[in-house]
Amino acid sequence: MTTSVYIDKLRIFARHGVLPQERTVGNTFEVSVRLDFNALRAMISDSIDDTVNYAEAVEIIRGEMSMPSQLLENVAYRICKALTDRFKIVDGGRISICKLQPPIPAEMQGVEFTLEW
Repeated sequence: MTTSVYIDKLRIFARHGVLPQERTVGNTFEVSVRLDFNALRAMISDSIDDTVNYAEAVEIIRGEMSMPSQLLENVAYRICKALTDRFKIVDGGRISICKLQPPIPAEMQGVEFTLEW
């Protein structure tokens, strides 16, 4: 059985980017996270202690996003590490971070980095 918790397009203002202006002015990001784990125990027990608490996961994501990085790759890694350190039952997942208004002279929805394990 495969089960997941999915946090979809969490909007966060943060200061990530290679350019100094990006870390000064900031940008809006959308973070989507899928955490895979066996939820059978939680389905039987009906206890939050046997699952991934998505409210707690959101706070972990917010905390990692609040620390400026040059690269989205670094932010995604830190989010992955923090979530898997906290929720030992997670055995895979996916993290996507989208910068909605990159400092690029082109019309687009955003730029995104994805980490899947």
